[in-house]
Amino acid sequence: MSRESLVVDGTAKTCKGVIAGLERGMSDLAPGDVVLAIVDDIPTRVDVYAWAQRKSHRVLEERRRGSGFLFYIAKGVAGSQPRSEEMYGDPVRVEGERAETTLHSEAPR
Repeated sequence: MSRESLVVDGTAKTCKGVIAGLERGMSDLAPGDVVLAIVDDIPTRVDVYAWAQRKSHRVLEERRRGSGFLFYIAKGVAGSQPRSEEMYGDPVRVEGERAETTLHSEAPR
C-alpha cells in the first residue's frame, strides 16, 4: 500500500501545468496528507520546491527516476510557517542514479 493520497503526474507538462495540478489536488486534501508529484525536468523541480515552501507544504522526500524526479509532499496548514528545521536542517533524501542531499534552504540544482 502506498503512502500518498494523490499522484500528480507532471511528465510532459509545463512548470505551470504541474503547479496547477498540485494546487487542484492539494485543495481536496487534509493537512498532513501526502501527494506524489512526478516531474521530468530541472526547472519544474525548482518550481515545485518554491511552490511547496510558499504554500507551507513540506517536501518529505525526493527521488531521482531516470531523467526525472519523484516528490513526496505533505500538505501543510494554511497560513502556517514551516518550522526552522524544515527549512534549514532537515535534509531531503534523493535516491537514484546520482544521489545528493538537498537542504530546504537551498535552491535545487
